[in-house]
Order: sequence, then structure tokens, then C-alpha cells
Amino acid sequence: MNRLDYDLHSRILVSLAGVLADTRAKTTDVEIERLVSKCPDVTLLPIDDMTILTPFQVIKGRMTNRYQQTLDALVKYAVKTNEVSQIELLPRILSYLKHLPAYGWDDIILTKGTTTPDNVTYNLVYGLLNIAHQRPEHAELIYETLWSYGRCIIDLIDTYNNSDFTVSFILPSLAGLARALQLSPYLYKPEQLQAIYLNMQPLLVDRTLTNINLATDTCLSECDKEAYSRRVLSSYWEAGMPLSSNRVIHDFLITLRNVTARMIASSSPVHETVTPKEFRKLHLTTNIESAWSELMKKTAEGIRPEDRQWTDLDRTLDKNLRSIYVFSLGYFDDIRKYAERRETEGKTWSPRSYMKEIMGTSLV
Repeated sequence: MNRLDYDLHSRILVSLAGVLADTRAKTTDVEIERLVSKCPDVTLLPIDDMTILTPFQVIKGRMTNRYQQTLDALVKYAVKTNEVSQIELLPRILSYLKHLPAYGWDDIILTKGTTTPDNVTYNLVYGLLNIAHQRPEHAELIYETLWSYGRCIIDLIDTYNNSDFTVSFILPSLAGLARALQLSPYLYKPEQLQAIYLNMQPLLVDRTLTNINLATDTCLSECDKEAYSRRVLSSYWEAGMPLSSNRVIHDFLITLRNVTARMIASSSPVHETVTPKEFRKLHLTTNIESAWSELMKKTAEGIRPEDRQWTDLDRTLDKNLRSIYVFSLGYFDDIRKYAERRETEGKTWSPRSYMKEIMGTSLV
């Protein structure tokens, strides 16, 4: 399948999903079943089962590019359809996320800087965040599934100890998860920021970050240049977004910054401009322009309330921002010292270290 075929088939499926979700189309159950039948096989798990399946437990077959496109269309249909159909499809969509590590993946790279695990994770998470916004009664289960998924795949870096799997699946999937959290306009509340910080920050420990770098270094030194894992690294490198431990840190800082900006600005999702295709330059504020503009206005106009006037929301916000401030400055200080040491030694740093990006994002 060439790039033109890939894009055309994807556009057709997405258009079909939009038509099926339109109430005027009078879509039948048979038509929805036909779309579901073209998606990859998955075992439906209870919605409250937080188990994430791994290669240790089960192998689910291959997630081909064609399956990815069909699954993307199913998620888009679920986001746009009526409440009854949406709730019926939610267990299936959550089950796909829970099974992602157990799928095999086609060794194909059609776009620099993205892979099938990256795209599938992004589409599933972005769609689930939309559904959580529409269905508050299911939001807590959806969020907990997302955090369970993040914890699981990061844990696999340390327990599975497979450099090829880390490079070809785990790091791209983490990139897709981070991008969805960064770009979703539905993450704008203090409790959401707190959940992201509390669930993700403890995962960025020295052992995991060291194992990420070990996996990429092993791949570069031991794998043939035509090996899929080597081509994955090259693809992200050529796109200006190298996979590395510092990429994980940088993605996390961007997520905190974007959600913080939306939260402080009380940014409504309907006013947010989202451009999911803009994968590069995520350290800039172009993907949260609406929230950022509103934030600047409120900063100029607002006055910090006296403590006795604070609401519970104000106190939660203050606590979250203090923690994030300390966390961000810690990374800024670490990266500054490393940069100074490299300069003293007469050495430069690699783009995969994300020096400028981490320093800049930490201070925003």
C-alpha cells in the first residue's frame, strides 16, 4: 500500500463514519455491525476491568494499517453518534486500548515521525477523552483506564527488557498518548491536572529513563540499519522528534503546561482550536492559542484573592501549580547543569536530549 492509497482509504472511512453518525442517515444496526466487523479482533472486557493485556499474557494477531484506519473510523463514529450507540461501543473501544500491547504490528512507516502504534494510541485516547467529556457518568472509568495503560507500558520498559519492543511499540505508543493529552481540549479542570500529575510523574524514575536510553542505544548499535526498530528511530529523528528518555520528559512537561493554561483560563472545549496534524513544534503554544490568549487577559485583569476568599477550587489550583512549579524547576536545573558540563568538556548535545525544549517548557 502506498501513501496515496493509505490516505484515500483513510479519508473514505472517516467520511463514512461521519455519515453513519448523522441522525438524518437513519443508520441501521446492520451497517454498524459491518463497520465493527472490519475492525481487528478483540476480546470485550468489562468496563471496570483495568487489566492491560501484555505479550506475556496473550497475542491478539496483527494490527495492520488497514485495521488502524477502520478502528479510527469506528472511534470517530462513536464520538459523533447518539448516546445509546456511544455507550454500547464504549466497552469495545476501551478493550482495544487494553489490548494494544498484545497486538503484533505491521513493519510499515508511511509518515515521518509517526508509526501505527503512535497513531492508534493517539486516536483511541483522543476519542475516549471526547466521550468522557460527553458522558460524565463514565468519565472516571475512562480516565482510570488511561492511567492504567500509561502505567502498564512504562512498567513494560523495565520488566519486558526487550529493546526492539521498546523502540517499535512502547515509545511510539507513549508519544501517541502524550500527544492526545496535550492536544485534547477536554482536559481543562483542576482535578484533571491533578490526576495527570499524580499518575504520570512518579513513573519518570531514573531506572525507567535509563532503560529507555539503553533500549535506543542497543537498537542503534546492534540492529541492522534495515531493521524495523532502526527505521522507527530514523523516522522520528528525521521528523525532528527523536525518541529518547528526554522526549518522554518533554512530552510530560508539555502536557502539564497545556492543561494548566486551559485550567487557569477556564477554557471551554467548544472554543478550543485543535490541530492534531501539527506534530512538530509542540513546545510552542500554537496548539492552545485560545486558552493562552484568555490566560493572558485574566492575568492582566485579575487580582489574587485574599486567602479567606478562596474557594476549594482556588486551593486545589494553588496546590497543583506549586507542585508543578517545583517539578518543572527541578528538570530545568538538571538540564542546565548537564548543558554546562557538556560545554566545559567541549562537547555538544544531541537533538534527542531536547535541551532547549525542556529548559524552555520548564519555565513557561
